[in-house]
Amino acid sequence: MSVDHKTSEPTEIARVKQEGGSIMDGRVAGGLAITRALGDMAYKNFGVTAVPYVVKHVLRPFDKHLVIASDGVWDTVND
Repeated sequence: MSVDHKTSEPTEIARVKQEGGSIMDGRVAGGLAITRALGDMAYKNFGVTAVPYVVKHVLRPFDKHLVIASDGVWDTVND
């Protein structure tokens, strides 16, 4: 259910470019490694957004766990 908001994802590359930004050396505007962030205000004019990717999922009786974590965790743990 998760989606990586990295500069290597084709959909994120297209979104950043559509918003007038660029990807250089695998980073937004050559500096930021992620394409969506709550902070990093300096990159808002380069296609970085705070708008999250949202998925709705109805919990069912057999769903046992829900893990919510930041990008730092998902950099070391597989989805």
